[in-house]
Amino acid sequence: MSSSRVLCFLNSPYLGGAERSFIIQAADLKRTKSNYDIHLYVPYFLQIDEASNLKDFIVENGFRTNQISYYCYSSTLYNLSRAHGFGILLWLPQVVWGMLTTIKNLSRLNLSNPNIWWVGGNKVGFVVYLLGIIAGFKGRLLWHFRDYPYAKGFFKIIWQLFRLPHRFDLEAIGNSYDVSKHISLFKKYFKKVHTLYNPVGKIPFRLSQDQSLVLGTASMMAPWKGVHSLALFAEIYETELKELGFKNFYIYGDEIYKTKGKHVGYKRSVEKLVRKFDDSFVVFKGMASPEDIFSELDIFIHGSLAPEPFGRVILEAYNGGSALISTGLGGSRELIEPGETGLLFLPYDYQGLFECVKRLSGEERFRFTQNAKEKAQDLKEKYFQQLELIF
Repeated sequence: MSSSRVLCFLNSPYLGGAERSFIIQAADLKRTKSNYDIHLYVPYFLQIDEASNLKDFIVENGFRTNQISYYCYSSTLYNLSRAHGFGILLWLPQVVWGMLTTIKNLSRLNLSNPNIWWVGGNKVGFVVYLLGIIAGFKGRLLWHFRDYPYAKGFFKIIWQLFRLPHRFDLEAIGNSYDVSKHISLFKKYFKKVHTLYNPVGKIPFRLSQDQSLVLGTASMMAPWKGVHSLALFAEIYETELKELGFKNFYIYGDEIYKTKGKHVGYKRSVEKLVRKFDDSFVVFKGMASPEDIFSELDIFIHGSLAPEPFGRVILEAYNGGSALISTGLGGSRELIEPGETGLLFLPYDYQGLFECVKRLSGEERFRFTQNAKEKAQDLKEKYFQQLELIF
């Protein structure tokens, strides 16, 4: 059987949910396709140590250090990756220069004889696309969208650059059917559009028998994640939640991606909001592994205020034994069977959210978590079917 060489380009030096998913996907591909030679390319800004947590996670998932290469990604280009609108035109010289230097740094690596370039996000996607044109790449370029495609303002111009002649097959991967549906609006640029769910790895299933319960959430610190809304809910309903047996509301997460955009300073604003109530019911727990997060939470609230491309934390809650409550927007709705594996509420509907928490604070929680455990297995099987179809 002939060998296929797959080069995987990571999107960030920080170990967030998207990077965890991409590394596990690459590891699953290596396990299921023994004839695939997989190499990972990790970005950094000033020094390789910035990606040390990422490197450790790659090694934990069965890769050798000689299967990892590093490339210097322009910090200016990265910082502006979440900037939207025509205001970005003011930064156009820095963007172009950052793109050219990043392409130059990538071209110095061993990119010879690949069959597939697999790109793990939008920050590196367009850079690798241009590199493929310059290098005369002739294989499959799989651009894995970890978010909805953006085509407003300045980015309308960027999409026109996909008309540039290239010798490779450009294919898109959405991490939910909802994302894939949005990508299909631009299907004229892609030979195929695939869907590949995010995996979560091994998380121990745990059911707490304690009399006192813990409620909480976990996400990157960004306004659309709705952390401020959940913190306010916990403070307003503190007395009622304590009467139900909840000792704390935990908030896990941090400002992971050091980019410009609406999320800058968001964590401080949420902390300031909580300090106004001057009590210890809401606790900021910072960064933690999924294993640690879901060993603590009896009920997990996924409170995104905007459509989620996927909602990886929902699967983590299913696998970890935490009962789920979610807004169910976007791709996250594909993962939930309302009334069976989780409960849904509308954003900012605090009374509705409290009724969901109240329902799951009793014995019925165990029925939901058992159903969710079975649902997680079904989604895992679907994920491997999707992986097989793409590769």
